[in-house]
Amino acid sequence: HLDLAHSVLKDEGVQFLFECLSQNESLSHLILSRNHLTVESVDCITDFLSKNHSLHHFNVEDNDLTSVGVDKI
Repeated sequence: HLDLAHSVLKDEGVQFLFECLSQNESLSHLILSRNHLTVESVDCITDFLSKNHSLHHFNVEDNDLTSVGVDKI
C-alpha cells in the first residue's frame, strides 16, 4: 500500500515514480490523488498499469487529467 496523496508529484515526479516501481510485483494499492497530474501523465500511467498485475486499487482523483485522459486510463 502506497499513499502519495497531496505529494505534489506533478507529471515529472509520477514518471520517475513509475520508473522506480517498474520491477515491483507486490504493490496492491497506489493513491496519487491531488498531485497536480495533467493529461501529459496519461501515457506514463497507462503504460505502468498495463505492466503491473498486482495493483488492485489505483486512485488519481482530484488531478487535472481531463475527461479525455481519464477515459484513456
